[in-house]
Amino acid sequence: MYVALVRKTKRSYSVDFPDFPGCISGGDTVDEALRCAAEALSLHVRGMVEDGERLPQPTPIDVVITRKEAKGAIPALLPRPSVHSASIRINISVDAALLTKIDEAASAEGMTRSGWIAAKAREALRRRDAA
Repeated sequence: MYVALVRKTKRSYSVDFPDFPGCISGGDTVDEALRCAAEALSLHVRGMVEDGERLPQPTPIDVVITRKEAKGAIPALLPRPSVHSASIRINISVDAALLTKIDEAASAEGMTRSGWIAAKAREALRRRDAA
């Protein structure tokens, strides 16, 4: 788990990560800010992995909250994002009409069929894990 520091701004909330300088996010509410922060952390970690960088060990929350930069912030713990492994080719069967709709949706979002299906599966799993 990584520590996220949530701060109230004039109109919204900002979030930063002591273990990942430069990884920041925010939202209109604390809940939205934390959802966006989880996505920002995931993208940041993915970029580090793709660049061959090592991920830092999480700093314990009791250490973070004693630091000067945590003053006035609400600490929150976010899980370490999963790092995707190499793609594996699979064979699936779906209804022809559904496949057409998947292809249309993927095209509209500028994605491949496989990329779109994987993205939607990740979203569904995140929602399930958050529930």
